[in-house]
Amino acid sequence: MFDVNTFLCQELKKYPSIGGHISTCSICYELLGDTYNSWRGIIKRVMRSRPGSRDYTSYIKKGITLPKSWIESFFNFLNDVGIKPTSKHFLRRIDRWLDYSKENCRWYLLNGDIDKGLSVKWKTPEYRAHDALKQRCLNPNHESFKDYGGRKENPIGVCDRWLGLDGYKNFISDMGLRPSPKHTIDRKDNNGDYEPSNCEWKLMKDQARNRRSNQWIEFNGKKMTIIEVHEITGISKPALYRRYHSGLIGTDLVAPTRSYIKSNKSSSI
Repeated sequence: MFDVNTFLCQELKKYPSIGGHISTCSICYELLGDTYNSWRGIIKRVMRSRPGSRDYTSYIKKGITLPKSWIESFFNFLNDVGIKPTSKHFLRRIDRWLDYSKENCRWYLLNGDIDKGLSVKWKTPEYRAHDALKQRCLNPNHESFKDYGGRKENPIGVCDRWLGLDGYKNFISDMGLRPSPKHTIDRKDNNGDYEPSNCEWKLMKDQARNRRSNQWIEFNGKKMTIIEVHEITGISKPALYRRYHSGLIGTDLVAPTRSYIKSNKSSSI
C-alpha cells in the first residue's frame, strides 16, 4: 500500500481533512496537489454529475463506476495510479467501455505521444471505427443501436476478442490498418456479428450496396440495387426511385419517358 509517511509531512496525522492539509501545506501541495484535484474531479464526474449534463451521459448513464477503494480513500487511488506526472497529464481509461480500475487507467500527456503511442490512438481512424461498432452494438443510447444491438431479431454483437483491455489491439491485429480514407468496416453477413471472419475493410461505395435498407430489383436477369442500375443506364437515381415507387419494374423501369422521347424528336427536326 501507499506509505503516507514517505510522501507527506507528519502534520497530516493531526489534520482532520486530507484536502484541507494538502491545500495548506506547501510541501504536500507541490507533490500531490494536482493528483488530489484529479481524484476529486473523477469522483464528481462519475458519481455526482447532474442528470442531463455531459458527464452524466458519459458516465452515470452508461453505468461506468469507480472502485470502492478509490471512493473511500484518496490514498487507495494514489496507490493504484501513482502521482500525476505533470499538470499537462490527465487520467484516462484505456478502454472507455470498461470501468475505472488500476488495470484500465493510465496518466496520458495532453496532446502528447507517450507510452508507445497509446495516448494518441483515439485520433486514429482505426480506433474510431472500432469504437463506433461497439457503440452501435452495446450502447442503448446510440442512435443506431436499434438497428444493431437492439434488433428484435438477430441482434448484432461484438466478439469477445474485440472487447476488453486488449480489444483494440486484437482488432488491429485481425483487421490491419484502414487501406484508405474511403474504407470502412463492413460485415459480409448483415445478420452476423462483428468478428474477424465476418468483417473486412470495404469502400463506402461498395458497402452501401450491402445495406438491409437497399431496394433490390431485377434488371437484365440479375438482382441489382437501384444505384447499380443508375450506373449502368445513366438514368438519375431520383428518377429511378420515382419509377420504382410508382410500380414500374423490369424494362419499364428504364424505358424512355414520354418527355424524353418528345425532346429527342424535337432535337432531330
